[in-house]
Amino acid sequence: MPAELTEEQRRIILWRLLEGLSYDEAATVASVNRAAVAQVWQEFGHGRMPGFQRLRQHAETLREITVELRKAGIAPGGAAVAIQSMES
Repeated sequence: MPAELTEEQRRIILWRLLEGLSYDEAATVASVNRAAVAQVWQEFGHGRMPGFQRLRQHAETLREITVELRKAGIAPGGAAVAIQSMES
């Protein structure tokens, strides 16, 4: 049976997925396997990630946006800065 993921690994996985990384990329960053990444995303979707409940309702949308930004070669942080500058 695989070792239990640490809270830090869970956070890394979740943030990387929300940044648009693939499951395989998130697994590499967190030093876990792809199944562990899928498990964390499923737990998040079911509201079992303490401290992330507010993001849950927007998770799929956030992920879709960041994946599309990555495909376009735009870093999510760069997009946020551009949007803020347009609002000024």
